[in-house]
Amino acid sequence: MKNVLLSKLTKLTLVSSLLFFACSNKASAEVNTKILNSAIKSCQKNPPKDNSLFKVLADAQGCVKSRYYYISFMSVFNGLNKLGDLRKGFPSSIMIAYLTETSVDQKEFLDCMISKNYHSSECNMFKFGSLARPITNSFSPYICSSCFEAYSTVGSDGNGVNSNLGKPMLQDVFNWFYKLDKPSRKLVIDSLSNSNFFFLLREESQQAAQLYLKLKEKVERDTQQQKRRDLLN
Repeated sequence: MKNVLLSKLTKLTLVSSLLFFACSNKASAEVNTKILNSAIKSCQKNPPKDNSLFKVLADAQGCVKSRYYYISFMSVFNGLNKLGDLRKGFPSSIMIAYLTETSVDQKEFLDCMISKNYHSSECNMFKFGSLARPITNSFSPYICSSCFEAYSTVGSDGNGVNSNLGKPMLQDVFNWFYKLDKPSRKLVIDSLSNSNFFFLLREESQQAAQLYLKLKEKVERDTQQQKRRDLLN
């Protein structure tokens, strides 16, 4: 697997310098540095997996962006942690966060659930297949490598091509949602309700990823300069 993360020394330097740099940078004023540190450490400890079959790239910046969004989302809606998995290895909270990140609102989700029909017009706007079959720069593989593995054999044509993952994914969502009690269903719907918050969170996550990249480049330059000085002195 290609190593796209920093060396141990650079990782430690990056995390330790983050608070000072971010707090002194007006452009990053909206970025929550505590959450950004958590996202960076999470991506370093459990990096996303390269997977050429599913076109997943273990990109550090994409990982930081997605995990920053997810950590922020779950800090507000932490009760979603208790609502179980769609199937083993695929937490339902990741599905819900993905829907908010892709601007699906509560009415769209409810109308789809009411229809109980994968082919209904109410469900047509959902691209659940992209949850189970991630593509480069998509949301779920940066948070949960096991998510696409949970669906890796569903709909396969024998050559590893999954052409109809949306149907089993949506069927799992139906099954999961209708097993919830009514307070839990309300929690799910409430978590989809604030489109302005999710818009701002997407912007904030993008800023966090850009700040991470800037910090990473700065640390790498400083490290290289130090190596040059060490070589000559």
